[in-house]
Amino acid sequence: MPQVIPIGKEAIRVLFLCSYDKKTLNVVEQAITKIREIYDPDFRKKLLPVLAKNLRIFEARSGEERYLILSEKWGNECGVSLFKNGKIINNFQCSSRECNEILRQIEESIRGLGEFRELTATTKVMELCRWSDLIAVIKQRGLGRGGELIELAMIICLYLFKGDSSLMQKTILLRKSRVRLSWMVKELINLGKVKQETYKDLYSLVEELKQEIDRVTEIKRISQTGLSS
Repeated sequence: MPQVIPIGKEAIRVLFLCSYDKKTLNVVEQAITKIREIYDPDFRKKLLPVLAKNLRIFEARSGEERYLILSEKWGNECGVSLFKNGKIINNFQCSSRECNEILRQIEESIRGLGEFRELTATTKVMELCRWSDLIAVIKQRGLGRGGELIELAMIICLYLFKGDSSLMQKTILLRKSRVRLSWMVKELINLGKVKQETYKDLYSLVEELKQEIDRVTEIKRISQTGLSS
């Protein structure tokens, strides 16, 4: 899958999966801001954190040509990227107010070429999981049907039924202290051998994320060194 914003091979791509309630989103967005300040204060694309909720992906096909339109919202800003057969052909920033109109214009110009669709939540998450270097599943509140647990179940099912062990190696469940998991969720986590840690507050959540990002960075560095030697 192409990057939302073109980045170098050394960049770390972090996917955040969480419930979409306001309290959880507020904590996760603060954590993303903190790790951006730590790893990429100059916005040189060294770290690319993506919150699945903020990203929409559209696909258009015409014969052998495949177009992808990616729209990422952050605060009052949006980034829109247009790809053709995996290569970026346009990339720009706009206000969130302008974004829907721009996406509508892109859809109208592409729809005549053939099939056009927005990727469903399931397909979008699976694409993003394969693309990411680290998948951070955040369990901030004890919501019984939290979206992050559904997405985690999707990842584990891919691992169990399609044998994609790489997904589990880069997935971590970060759960706030005192938030309990049901026996069914615990069984699911055991089946997938999911790594999990707890955190007390925003500061400790950021510390856990730093440890995981540093670990993934080192693994990626060793891998690239091995490939180049």
